[in-house]
Amino acid sequence: MASVKQSVSGTAGVFIILGIIVAANIIIGQVRAIRIDCTSENLYTLSGGTQTMLKGLERDVTLKFYFSKSSESTPVHLKQYAQRIRDLLEEYETHSGNRIMLETSDPKPLSDAEEWAQKYGLTSQGLSMFGGAPIYLGLVAVSGTREAAIPFLDPGVEPQLEYMVTRLVHEVTLTERPKVGILSSLPVMGGPPRPPVGGPPQPPSEKKWTVISQLEDFYDVVNIQPAQASLPSDLTALVIIHPKDLSDDMLFSIDQFLLRGGRIMAFVDPLCMVDQSNQNPQFQQFGPMQNGSDLNKLSQAWGIELKAGKVVGDLKSATRVGSGDGGQVDRMLTWLSLRGEQINRSEVTTSSLEFVMMPFPGGFSGDAVEGV
Repeated sequence: MASVKQSVSGTAGVFIILGIIVAANIIIGQVRAIRIDCTSENLYTLSGGTQTMLKGLERDVTLKFYFSKSSESTPVHLKQYAQRIRDLLEEYETHSGNRIMLETSDPKPLSDAEEWAQKYGLTSQGLSMFGGAPIYLGLVAVSGTREAAIPFLDPGVEPQLEYMVTRLVHEVTLTERPKVGILSSLPVMGGPPRPPVGGPPQPPSEKKWTVISQLEDFYDVVNIQPAQASLPSDLTALVIIHPKDLSDDMLFSIDQFLLRGGRIMAFVDPLCMVDQSNQNPQFQQFGPMQNGSDLNKLSQAWGIELKAGKVVGDLKSATRVGSGDGGQVDRMLTWLSLRGEQINRSEVTTSSLEFVMMPFPGGFSGDAVEGV
């Protein structure tokens, strides 16, 4: 009788353990959003900006992830990278409020999946030195009749993964192009060059800056001349690049734009080398020309001030430059070469940079007032 009881008790214990395992699997499956990001850069923890965008989505989006998982040509490190991509895409799906659906495909040679991958413009890479099957590792976003793709997700751009995916989703869900104003004293929009004075012929025109071309892909970009008295009334955001000689009326208009909730991105420079190279030599005979810029008339009220006419020097970051005196090389304290911990790894625009050179950078003082 004792052995029978022991047998029943043992069987019940096995069922209890199995029940706990099944229950645990169900619970874990229901809380998929609970993840742990073990990367030092938090590559797979969505930024606040991305989460805000996902919460505001008004259109459904299908993310189609194509990866040659079963190909014998696919190396192990690429499979691991693809799994990290999928983990990130699942974060988008989790935080989208059911607006984003993730689909994964293994585009085997001559399959329907490969045909669709090619239709979407994805490119394959022959990574095997022995002539193995080409490998696909691309992403497509589809929303209604709009679609956009990243042809191949190179492992070298892994720190920019979130930026690339967010941009892809934004591209296919954009219903109205916001209007962005560009206010600059530099030829960022392109245009005719300065007339040559005793020098070699100049190219037909100044080339539009790359950042402007990038903005034009997503926004209605409006060129605003520094001599204008006011800003257009329908701007969504304003980009100010090296502002010089702005009138009091324009400064007032900028301040009012900010007070109305407008967004401003300003780039100021106490000693702008680009400005110096664009100045007409014909006028330099009258003395050195002012090539610094600031917004201190406005920013002082915001609690921030650029040290006008002063540049930052740093002994540890000094750059070795030629002095032109018999090939002698000196260290210039105000020409900074930044590396390693001097570069912000938590910011997507700088996280993958290894080296940044800053000639004659400026410095700010003060603390921003509440609301700025």
